Amino acid sequence: MTKLLFFLLSVPLLVIGQRGERLQPGKMYEPGDSLYAPHFGFSAIVPTGWSGLLPRDTEVFLLSSQYSPAEVYVFGREEGNLPEMKSKWEAGVKLDDKIGLKAKTAAIKDGSLSTEAVLTGGQNDKSKRGYAVARCSEFGPCITFLAVIPASQYDKLIKDVDAFAGGAFFSKPSDASPYANLDWKKFLGGKTLIALTLMEKGSKESRVELCKDGTF
Repeated sequence: MTKLLFFLLSVPLLVIGQRGERLQPGKMYEPGDSLYAPHFGFSAIVPTGWSGLLPRDTEVFLLSSQYSPAEVYVFGREEGNLPEMKSKWEAGVKLDDKIGLKAKTAAIKDGSLSTEAVLTGGQNDKSKRGYAVARCSEFGPCITFLAVIPASQYDKLIKDVDAFAGGAFFSKPSDASPYANLDWKKFLGGKTLIALTLMEKGSKESRVELCKDGTF
């Protein structure tokens, strides 16, 4: 799915983090936790009944239902607008040589673009249906929420997706360093740094023990 989402927009994908902090890959975010993507100025709250995760080695934030196999993939583009996205979705977007994505009933309402997302070609799972929502910021960035939902729960769960997307808000994007306010002395104090060098005949290890006051 990560591959499919990359081809869908062909732009940098969304990295979400708690406001004031950056998301830690592999950490589970529970209902009520705050999500913040400074590069896109995007903020949201993990909804009730869902949990979120930024899998390691990917930039797509994954939201999973705690009561069904439904999933929502959240990603963004640095600039765009809903009419343009609507036209592309309706014309169909090629994901790879075999699989494409096409909007079934795209509509713009109350600042959101939404549609049932139909995958074409390839071996599609008929027991699941796709649903996509997009919102754009006055500052330029657009965020897309792409859900894969069991067909039997589609009508119920798209309400959760709409609520999650509708409850998000935008602020001015920022590319401030995630380490701007990090207290390095406190962060590294009491840690051990290990440098391991691999050589033709074995390996060499060097250690630096850092005291709590920052000396070593």
